Amino acid sequence: MMYETMSTLLGDLNKLDRDAMKEAAEESTLLQDVLIDSTANHGDFALKLKCTNLLIEIWFLYPTIVSMPAR
Repeated sequence: MMYETMSTLLGDLNKLDRDAMKEAAEESTLLQDVLIDSTANHGDFALKLKCTNLLIEIWFLYPTIVSMPAR
């Protein structure tokens, strides 16, 4: 449920303050958590769908965060 909520809110938060939202996304472990959760349980297709939707939303808004790994 958290991933679905984040996916929904991300676009609206981005409209309010893109730079602050991008910085928060870069500093958080959300992207790593989503990737781990999407691959950890192979039988939970609902979780995989929510994770995929959130990853697509992050990639759409901030492609450099997804395409460039954290240092």
